[in-house]
Amino acid sequence: GCSVLLSSSSSSFFSLQEYRSRTGLQVALSVDKRTNLPPGPKQGYEGPVCHGGVTLVAYDGKITCVNTLDHRLELAHEMLLPRIREILFGENPNRKFHD
Repeated sequence: GCSVLLSSSSSSFFSLQEYRSRTGLQVALSVDKRTNLPPGPKQGYEGPVCHGGVTLVAYDGKITCVNTLDHRLELAHEMLLPRIREILFGENPNRKFHD
């Protein structure tokens, strides 16, 4: 089986039994109480922040799945950059591929 380490920004409840019943897989899940995600935004705090979510680490750190709101927004921003660039500066005649 697989061993998964869960880091969360809050006391999120994860139903391991529900996961097992849906996938048929046996995994060992542990919550990492030593490593927390950065805190939520607070007035006057200028360090890294996290608006919520979880980070899953499996196979001794070989697989990491970051599922935080901040990371999802970052991915959406990267995907939208070509469209934003086109809106601001017009279509690039040298661009050959349009995703």
